[in-house]
Amino acid sequence: MELVYLWVEDYKNIHRQGFNFSPRFNCHYDGETFTIDENKDFVSIFPENINVTAIVGENGSGKSSILEVLSSLYMNVYINSKEDKSFTIYRDEKQFYLYCDNAKETIKIDKFINIVNNTKLANPDGFSHRADYKISYFSNCLTDMTNKKQFELFKSPVYDFHNGSKPIKQLMKDNKNLADFEQKFSNILKDDSSFFHFLDENLLFDSFRYEIHISELEAYLAGDNPFYQELSFRKENIEDKEKLFYRFLIVLLINETENLIFNSSDEKFNQNRPKPMEDFFKTEVTDKTTDFSTKDYDFTYYAEIKKICIDSLIKINENEKISSLVLDKEQIKKIIDSYSIESKIKKPIQNNEYEIGNEPPKETSADKIFKSKDFKLTEKINLNDFEKELLGSNILEINFFDSRKTNCNFLFLSTGEQEYLKILTNVTYSIKRLSTEKKYLFLFDEIEISLHPNWQKKLISNMDSILKKLKKRNIHFVLTSHSPFLLSDLPKENVIFLKDGKQVEGTEKKQTFGANIHTLLSDGFFMNDGLMGEFAKQTINKIIADLKNDNYKPQKEEKERVLKIIQTIGEPFLKQKLLDLYYKKFDKEARKKELEKEKARIEEELKKYD
Repeated sequence: MELVYLWVEDYKNIHRQGFNFSPRFNCHYDGETFTIDENKDFVSIFPENINVTAIVGENGSGKSSILEVLSSLYMNVYINSKEDKSFTIYRDEKQFYLYCDNAKETIKIDKFINIVNNTKLANPDGFSHRADYKISYFSNCLTDMTNKKQFELFKSPVYDFHNGSKPIKQLMKDNKNLADFEQKFSNILKDDSSFFHFLDENLLFDSFRYEIHISELEAYLAGDNPFYQELSFRKENIEDKEKLFYRFLIVLLINETENLIFNSSDEKFNQNRPKPMEDFFKTEVTDKTTDFSTKDYDFTYYAEIKKICIDSLIKINENEKISSLVLDKEQIKKIIDSYSIESKIKKPIQNNEYEIGNEPPKETSADKIFKSKDFKLTEKINLNDFEKELLGSNILEINFFDSRKTNCNFLFLSTGEQEYLKILTNVTYSIKRLSTEKKYLFLFDEIEISLHPNWQKKLISNMDSILKKLKKRNIHFVLTSHSPFLLSDLPKENVIFLKDGKQVEGTEKKQTFGANIHTLLSDGFFMNDGLMGEFAKQTINKIIADLKNDNYKPQKEEKERVLKIIQTIGEPFLKQKLLDLYYKKFDKEARKKELEKEKARIEEELKKYD
């Protein structure tokens, strides 16, 4: 299945515009008559069941808007009004289908559009149904359309929504979604431990374990609030595993109690929020847990804090929501016995990193990690309710590692490496779930953001590797991008060039497949004013203007500064031209000596060829 054409009546800066998505066809629509001409020179570089379309253009050109229109049409969301006639045409097994939910109930197909060139629709008596294809959406969080009010419903189970980055979650927020990265990644590797064999070795894992990083819980205790400072794990270094776990559990109880109070809908908090909540939390919890750091961290003190928290929540009918943290002594012992504790590995201290008289920071409880035993990816693990709650809140994390190597694990990866693996995992997991009988449209909105150019270069190749392993899926990928590396993997016929909400015809653009980055940046991304940074360009232009100005007579210090700037220019030809201008204006003799040295060097070099 492939999306062939999109017509947008009126959305943001796009007005009565059509967009060609298939390199196989050239389509044109004038509001009444629609023509489809086959591209006889078309050669596919992708398998028959795969198509890839990139949408590129300046910021504000309409890239994300096109994805929003495609998603709105699929979800039967009005783009502007019920009378909007935006539509899509897609092709499957040599037949064409037209979809426009707004029109299908009010107008016959022959009154809606006149299709010429002997092209017939698969259903000539009417419009096709949305069920004929499925849609999945991936974003990088920054461009996530579902953050907008009109698209919130896309997060419903009906819509296959995936976010490239792990969403930021409130501590202990109730979250029963088991489709986070860790669960998806485990699911893939349990079926095929070598699935991602095409990736770099540091991204390949064969085992996993559960971890609780105290330093991440510490982040919720930041601020100037004296009570938070009292709770801080940085105040001391607890070596005893049992004591540290009780302290950890107590802080969780207090923090979750605070969250439930501040999110309560109890009538006593309806006025002057959040002052009544702050007062209630102080009276019912803070004032009753003073001298926190002087207590023994054991079951007795845990039971005391548990009672304070539950009693406060009973008063606002929120006590049931803390049940997963209410444990008996035997449950706690079982959890403690199943975890080991170790210090977080720190960066080695380099010579002279600390000034004389200043000692390196001492280890604290915040540097500790609770770790489960190691499991093979094929093992099935049954977590208790407490662990499930922590896992759903990202306090308990799954860390993947390679048992054959040291310090090779997921949490050691850079942010970009983690992000890249999350993107590929989300895509793979989504494709694995697809029926081989359905057709799918995958939308990617600038997912390359935060990725190193080396990862951007590999993205489409790695997508291809995924699809080769997951055969028999019929998918059309549509991606918006600012990356010339992605563009260099696609022929220009697979690229929609956008400018001011309109598609620039591919005939006006240079070929993109295998093109060099400079060509792609200047031509493919409409950078007509050069590729130099704007600050550098302004600085160099000012120097040129000054050097050509007869009235420019700087002091010695200024002349030296200008010369140093010229000598830092990386482009050799430009640098040489500016040096010529500089010496011509200020020091012709110095320039003459430089040229004589260069002449002598060249003459000496020429003697080697005599």
